[in-house]
Amino acid sequence: MILIHRVLHHTSSRIVGWVSAAKAPQFLVQRMIRWFASTYKINLDEATQPLSEYPSLGAFFTREIRSECRPISSATVVSPTDGEVISAGYVSDGMMVQVKGSTYSVASLLGGSRTSYHSFATIYLSPKDCHRIFAPVQGQIVSTRLIPGCLYPVRQKQLRAIPHLYCKNERLVSIISVTGGHQVALVAVGALNVGSMSTTFDRDQLPVAINPGDWIKTFHLGSTVVILDTRKLALPALGPIQYGETLFE
Repeated sequence: MILIHRVLHHTSSRIVGWVSAAKAPQFLVQRMIRWFASTYKINLDEATQPLSEYPSLGAFFTREIRSECRPISSATVVSPTDGEVISAGYVSDGMMVQVKGSTYSVASLLGGSRTSYHSFATIYLSPKDCHRIFAPVQGQIVSTRLIPGCLYPVRQKQLRAIPHLYCKNERLVSIISVTGGHQVALVAVGALNVGSMSTTFDRDQLPVAINPGDWIKTFHLGSTVVILDTRKLALPALGPIQYGETLFE
């Protein structure tokens, strides 16, 4: 059954990915983008380019945001993405909360880990959000790997119904070394219709130095980011957040 779901979800995601990346006649592209922006109430004033400059819906989906619209906080850890904080807490016996009453393993999420993480937060990206992912701390990305998996939807209904969903979906895991011997894990979790995740750096030429707010990854549609820190930090409130805002104090 899992294999059937995986085939169906990957096929669906490829089709949606093809549609979003297709460079149709410009008037059709503009209609799709305007419909998308209107439907999801996207603030077009934040984008660095006018709508006429986007060659596809996918290009608009991964649009660049004007820097003055996203000032970078001086917090210990800043949000790596726009979205909604749907879960935050402290790791207990190697487990994190997926939704109330449902937990999953840090080691399973990361594809194996001996590091003791303490603080975590989960950020869900809706279609209206900027789907670039940014550095949450100053440090070095020391490893990044893609862990194959399913592409289950990551909405609340599925999170409640499918145990360990984040550990079953495809994910792109980056480990960041932070000054002082601390470590941050940044996990981009794939989902239905999110068949592609990319990095702005060469994964074969690590480590790479980063500063808070540096663009490091992209969802080519949308999904979820899970961030973990080896420090026990003050947790964020649940709700909307933008990249660069305070996540952990």
